[in-house]
Amino acid sequence: MGRRRLIATVLLIMILIPFIYLLIEMNHNCIEDDCNICSSITECETFLKKIIKVMIYSVSIMAIECLFLRNKKGYTFIFRQNTLVSDKVRLDS
Repeated sequence: MGRRRLIATVLLIMILIPFIYLLIEMNHNCIEDDCNICSSITECETFLKKIIKVMIYSVSIMAIECLFLRNKKGYTFIFRQNTLVSDKVRLDS
C-alpha cells in the first residue's frame, strides 16, 4: 500500500507544480521577442497534455483488461491481500 501511495503522490506533484506555475505566470509582462516565461509556459502546457494522455491511456487499458479478464471462463478477478488469518496460519506452533 505504501508503494502505491508513493506513486500517486509523485504523480500528483508532477501535475500540480506545472499547473501552479501556469496559474502564477499567466499574466506576466511579456516581451514580444524571445520571452523565456512564454516558452516555459508552452513547455508546461505540453508536459501537462502528455501526462494527461498517458493517464487516460493507462486507465483505458486497465479497464479493457479488466473487462476481458472478467469475461474469461474460470478466472476471477479478486483484489485481496493474503494475511496470516486468511491463510489460517497458527502462530503458537
